[in-house]
Amino acid sequence: MRDVLELDLLSDNVLIGFAGTGVRKVRISYSDGTSAELPLGPAGGPGGVRWFSTEVKSRSFKLSAEMKDGKVTDTVRRIP
Repeated sequence: MRDVLELDLLSDNVLIGFAGTGVRKVRISYSDGTSAELPLGPAGGPGGVRWFSTEVKSRSFKLSAEMKDGKVTDTVRRIP
């Protein structure tokens, strides 16, 4: 499993995804330079993955995961 997985939902305004057990933080970044850390839910599901969700303000964004060892990995990008 990838460290961060975005679910493909019908709504362009809601983002839901899962973070692997090695992920400490998930961040969403927009093309205007703003970004926010997304809260991770409690561990559950296969292998202890955690879910995250947010209302997105733009169709174009980038997700990144900070691992427990401090490395940033698995950037996921949605392009309009």
